[in-house]
This record gives sequence, structure tokens and C-alpha cells, in this order.
Amino acid sequence: MMKTFKGASINSIKPMMARQNAAKKRSIDSYVSILSRILTQPARLQWIYRSALKTLGMLLCVMPMLAWAEGEKAPEREVMKLAPEHEAHVRYEMRGFLVSLQGINEALAKQDFEAVARYARQSGASAPQAAPRGLGKALPPRFREMGGATHAAFDQLAVDAQTMGDTRVVLEQVSGIMKQCIQCHAAYRFGK
Repeated sequence: MMKTFKGASINSIKPMMARQNAAKKRSIDSYVSILSRILTQPARLQWIYRSALKTLGMLLCVMPMLAWAEGEKAPEREVMKLAPEHEAHVRYEMRGFLVSLQGINEALAKQDFEAVARYARQSGASAPQAAPRGLGKALPPRFREMGGATHAAFDQLAVDAQTMGDTRVVLEQVSGIMKQCIQCHAAYRFGK
């Protein structure tokens, strides 16, 4: 008697498993290729690449948590029904987070901690904001908390970049901010 898996025979699953294994091998080969390129760089650049690779690795560890097994329904994200001006402002702030993170990474690669702090302050809580009237009441309480925590994390990153000048500390903080972004996007979406 042939074993079955969800109504499929072992013979029909073997080609699928072979394709998955080939995809994993290509992924591993790409990773090895990147590592070999890093190791051939001058020593000064190697630690920057390694730090960036660690951050990427942490993100890749978080992303599968957001993926759901085939056949399972992903939990619904809470729909935020906002007025057009409120939604536009929230989207503007999120794009600002991306601009700050990109600037921080670029400045960090140059070891320019003053620029790191400047980019971080752009998304901090003290950054000039002209939020539309009533936005605070329109947002879900947890979303407001997450947004406030993200702004505060940018402020702390700015202070630490200026006072410590430590690449590892900044990368850890950038990773924490990105985790907050991922959590928020996993919990909320815009809708009508």
C-alpha cells in the first residue's frame, strides 16, 4: 500500500520535493557566493559587510514567521479605515522611516556617525510634524503605541550614534526598528 499525503501519492510528491531541494541549493549557493566575495574584500570593508549580513540574516529569520503554511489561512490584519488626509500622512511618515533607514545605512558604511544621527533625528519624535487634525483619535491605540516606540527608537539611535560611534550598536538598533516595522505591517493595513 502506497502512503499518501493529503490525497497525493509519494510518487507525485517526489518531483515537488526535488524542486524545493533544488531551490534551497540555489539559495545556499548564492549565500556562499556572497560570503566568498566578502572575504576577498579589504579587511576594512569586511567588518561592514559582515555587520550588514548579520542584519540581513536577522531579517531573514523574522520573515518566515510572517509566512503561513500552505493551506492555512493567515490571520486577518486589522483594517484601518482613515480619512484620505490621515492615510496620506501615515504613508508619508512610513516613507520617511525608509528614507531615514537608507540614509543611516549609507552614512554607517562611511563611518559618518554625525550623518547617522542626523538621519535618525529626521524620523525621531522631535521631528517637525504637521499631523492633520484628529489623526490621533482615528488611529488604533496599539498602532499609536507602535508608532511612538518607533519614533523613540530613532531618537535613541541618534543619541547613541553621536555618543558611542559604535557600528554594532547602530546596526542592532536599526534591526530593532525594522522589526517594529515588520510587526506593524503584519498587524495593520489600510482599507475602506
